[in-house]
Order: sequence, then C-alpha cells, then structure tokens
Amino acid sequence: MKKSSLLFFLLILSIGIIQAQFGLKTSVFSTKPLAAKITYEKDGATVGDLYKVFYEKDKSDGTSSNVSVGHIMAFKIGSLTLKNRKTSLITDGGTPLTVFKKIGVRKIEKGMEIKKIKRNWASYGAEYSFQKNTFFSGPTILATAKAPTGGLSVFITANLKFSTSSPLTYNGLTKNYDIKSWGTIGLRGEKVLLFLNYFQFSAVIGAFGTHLNVNNIGKTSINSIYADGISSNIWCGFGGLKLALNAGPRVQFFLQDFYTAQLSSAKWDMTYYPLGTSSTPSLETQLKNNLNFNRNSLIFGIRIR
Repeated sequence: MKKSSLLFFLLILSIGIIQAQFGLKTSVFSTKPLAAKITYEKDGATVGDLYKVFYEKDKSDGTSSNVSVGHIMAFKIGSLTLKNRKTSLITDGGTPLTVFKKIGVRKIEKGMEIKKIKRNWASYGAEYSFQKNTFFSGPTILATAKAPTGGLSVFITANLKFSTSSPLTYNGLTKNYDIKSWGTIGLRGEKVLLFLNYFQFSAVIGAFGTHLNVNNIGKTSINSIYADGISSNIWCGFGGLKLALNAGPRVQFFLQDFYTAQLSSAKWDMTYYPLGTSSTPSLETQLKNNLNFNRNSLIFGIRIR
C-alpha cells in the first residue's frame, strides 16, 4: 500500500472513531417548521427521540460554554427509504429533514446545535381523581413501558369505596350498604393522536380486575346478627381521551376522561353470623349486579419520564 493511501486510510479511520465516541454536531436547519438534517439511515432517528437544544456562548475570560435552550422531540423522520405517515416530506437539495415538536423550550434560532439524549424505556407516574364512587377515585400509581407514540402501563388504584344501587334487606333492616375494594390492578394502552408544540392529545384504552367486599349487613348496636361478603374477581374495561402538557423532557402533566364498563358480574361468598343464619331472598342474590358506580372518571396526573 502506498504511503499516501495508508495516511488517507488512517485519517478516515480516525474520523470514524471520533464520530463513534463523540457524535457529530447537528444544528437547527429551519425553525418553521423546526427541522434538522437528521435521518433514519444515517442517525437511526425514530419518532419520539429527544434532543437537547443549545448554543455556545463566549465568556469574558476567553473561554466558552454551552447554554441550554430546552428540548425537542422528533415528530416526522427524515428518510430516503421509509414511506409512511411518520416520514417527513421536507428535503433540502435531496437530503431529507427530520421535523421536531417543542417540549419545554425557549426561542430556537437557526444554527443552534442539537444533541440526542438518552430516553428511558420506562416512566413512572401518579394520578388522582377527586370524583367519588368511581374505579379511579383517589390515588393511582403506574409504571409505563414507552413506545415512540404511546405506551403500555401497569397501574394500581387503592382504597375504593362504592355503594349498593338497591337497598339490601336482612335482619329486619332495609338499607344501602358500602361496598369496598382495597384497589384495582390493570393494564392500559395509550396512542398519541395529535402532537402539538408542548401538548399531546391521546386515546387510552384498558382493562382491570378487582375484588369487592361488604361488611356488617344487618348489624345494629343492639344485635349481633349480621353478614359479611366477598366477591369473586370482576373485570371492567375502560376507554377515553388524554390531554397532556409536556413541561420539559422528563415531566408531563395531564388530564384524562375515562368511561368504564363492567364486563363481568360478581359472584358473592357470604358468611353469616351467628353461623347458620341465612336470609330470604339470599344476600348473594340481592348483591348480584347491585353495584352503584360512576362510569365517567375525570383524572389529573403527573408523569416522570
């Protein structure tokens, strides 16, 4: 191999090593739309990738530092090979451009630098509904495995309280009783329908299961005849819409509106005290399909991504 060819080979190799270790600097190509020369083929860009926007500022001592402007998210991917609704149609001299949406960012100017940041595969959040008598009343915690335009969550809602929809008759008393549950465990899927600067509008669908219990049916301060019951597992499905505000790359505030439908009936196992006491009609029959709950749930929440 000639000396000049060897030097050229070493130069190319060195450049490749530097690029692999530090990455190439990429700058904002345009602000309307917000785009950069990042592609699927060259940079591995995908929908939902997060990038930090910054610029270099000179100091009085002759040095310089990077000033962060905020963060943006890849929305339409620049590609010569991909052809779908998530592919950008904007090009510059034949070079496809990736289009971004703003997420908690100040004014962006052309020429500012952008750098991809690591995106955690999972996020964690908390929700709260002030509505009473729903399957989402009170606090909910959730863990989410993220996808580029949505995610799949496992959630737990604790300390639920309902009531019977029709009065129960037992031991000479006819009244409504509280029906409680320690909580629900379920899955929900989210799909982003519309992505605006700072805001996301999504569809949500899911299902959950829970056990119910009722205590002290027929009990009064002057008698010791009463009954307790626990239900079999009941299943419910729900769906709704979510409006989210992205307050930076890691924090999201949101409002959700869910509609819940009961998919299965509860079978009740009753224990009567003193043992052997019973009722006519049986409490098992009276409790069947006798759950009063609000089907609509309005939920506020925060998610750490």
